[in-house]
Amino acid sequence: MGLFLASEPFLEWASVTFQILGPHVESREFHETLGVEPTFVRKGVWCFETKGAVSSSDVNQHLSYVLRAFLPIKDKIEHLGPDFRVVVSIYWGATDLHSGSGPTIHSESILGLAQLSASLVFNIMNHR
Repeated sequence: MGLFLASEPFLEWASVTFQILGPHVESREFHETLGVEPTFVRKGVWCFETKGAVSSSDVNQHLSYVLRAFLPIKDKIEHLGPDFRVVVSIYWGATDLHSGSGPTIHSESILGLAQLSASLVFNIMNHR
């Protein structure tokens, strides 16, 4: 585990988006059902971002912020039905990309994402 953690100082920034994809997510009723204000909404995509809310470059702090917001309303998300899916995207940037230079996702974060039935997407930005 230490081998992977040693490379994390190369991460310059990180952010996470929590998206619910499905019909009518842009409606006011949908927002009220969840009880969480989105960062933005467009047709078929409801999005909550950590950018601007979490200043750390530690991906796990961003994931923890998202999980604190959405695990308490997991039942509401589950009851949306089969036409909806949850996608969590991790964005991170570094100046020195090489094998092992990416973030380590802690088991607590993985467990929380699994409890939300979330798909996970990694977006890597090279800032050389």
